[in-house]
Amino acid sequence: RGRELLQAVTDGTSDPILARGLDGRFVLVNRAGAALLGVETPAEALGRRFADLLPADRAEAAAALDRAVIADGRACAVEDCVGGGAGGGDPRRVFVVTKSPWRDAAGRVAGVVCVARDETARRAAEERLEGVRAELLRALRLGAAGAMA
Repeated sequence: RGRELLQAVTDGTSDPILARGLDGRFVLVNRAGAALLGVETPAEALGRRFADLLPADRAEAAAALDRAVIADGRACAVEDCVGGGAGGGDPRRVFVVTKSPWRDAAGRVAGVVCVARDETARRAAEERLEGVRAELLRALRLGAAGAMA
């Protein structure tokens, strides 16, 4: 019952949530995490590693960060871009990824918990706002130059 409740809670968010044991195998994946990993259901990712699901360079980068969190015992946050490849595949998405040590009852690091927040829409809005600001500044300068003439 506890496992089903945990799965329901994690599936209730649009943020990908992944947990991996010290052996690098997924022990928890929510629906959003499954989609990010390219599998249809969370169950398809359980027991697998990044190397089983991601391109080699992405898998190694993710695993290296997990190893650093395990060795250091402290959380970290990184920005990661996904998609937007030259082949015209999925559009580019920007995530802020927080990786934290998962500790057992004795306080020993038992793995890594990863929560990824999709920042794509916020970043796009910031870029649009910056464009509007630049255009407004240009218009103000032209107006000031016209008034002085």
